[in-house]
Amino acid sequence: MRLLSGAALVAGAVLVAIVLSDLFRTVLLPRPARRIGRIAPLVGAAVAPPWLRVARRLRSPQRRQSLRGSLGPMLLVLTFLIWVDLLFVGFGLMLFGLRDDFLPPIGFGDGVYFAASAFLTISTPDAVHGSARAVVIAAGLVGLAVITLLVTFILSVHSELTRREVLVLRTQVSAGEPPTGLALLDTYARPGMTDRLTALFRDWEAWAADVLHSHRANPILVNFHSADESGEWLAVLGSVMDAATLLIAAVENAALQPAVFSAARLFIAMGTRTVTELHTLLRLQPAVDLDGLDTIAREIRDVRQRLGMLGYRMVTDEADSIEGAIEILSEYKPQLRAVCRRLDITTARTLSEVNERRTTRLVPPPAGIGLC
Repeated sequence: MRLLSGAALVAGAVLVAIVLSDLFRTVLLPRPARRIGRIAPLVGAAVAPPWLRVARRLRSPQRRQSLRGSLGPMLLVLTFLIWVDLLFVGFGLMLFGLRDDFLPPIGFGDGVYFAASAFLTISTPDAVHGSARAVVIAAGLVGLAVITLLVTFILSVHSELTRREVLVLRTQVSAGEPPTGLALLDTYARPGMTDRLTALFRDWEAWAADVLHSHRANPILVNFHSADESGEWLAVLGSVMDAATLLIAAVENAALQPAVFSAARLFIAMGTRTVTELHTLLRLQPAVDLDGLDTIAREIRDVRQRLGMLGYRMVTDEADSIEGAIEILSEYKPQLRAVCRRLDITTARTLSEVNERRTTRLVPPPAGIGLC
């Protein structure tokens, strides 16, 4: 009997320690944490794929995106419930291990009930003495701390998502539906607007760094979808990266201010790192090289012509320009395609997909650089 009590006490203490460690690494740790022993990634990996498969079968775009959008909040609530329930069980095991300190001695179910009551500050057992009192007090203190942390965490998640989506919505207006890099450059081809590309790329560089930091530390955020199916956050990110790629590889450096190209290169570097980390975070298969290089080369050649029609001065060496664009695309496109597919994010189907609905238009709807 003493062996059973000791085993229950140790098992409960270990379970409480594991859950509190996961809480600490998820809520308080301001840097990426290892996945070992973390509940949120396991819940996401188990629930997200079937949830998104069901959403994909819905015909209504509004219902489809509504179901996708409910995935993130549902995973967040489910993770909270698992944390709290495991703490109930952990402290319940500890009290069961000290059941002789209760009058009369309690069973495992009673221990979980007393632990939950103390955790939620509802009540505490009266007929308790010895070491069990310390466990009851610890359960109450942990309960107060955890509830406070979870409320703070919810506010933090809301803040992170707000920062993520504001720039997405601002850029979506310029990038079309579905968002494409060429559509974005079309919008900024107006006289006096090309220089504003510097600010755009700098804003997205900061955005990519912010997303990398927050989503790596809290993987649940990856499963939060944007409000608009045709303007998902990763789709818009890809369109801005495509726009930066086109500028770097296809547009003559002397045609724009040097700051535009510098900002584009820095953004590509930061965006590529963010996409790669998201790919690793979701434990996807290693990305392969770009498929259909001949097709992509033809599409880039077509895009070069369309950019010339918009007034951009093209690099004269077409072959070198196409090779440079493919080299940059190969650094992030396969990983981005895989992440989009895993999260069921709608993107432009090809590099030449026409934007049928544009909010700004200088010429008839041009073909766009897509994501996947």
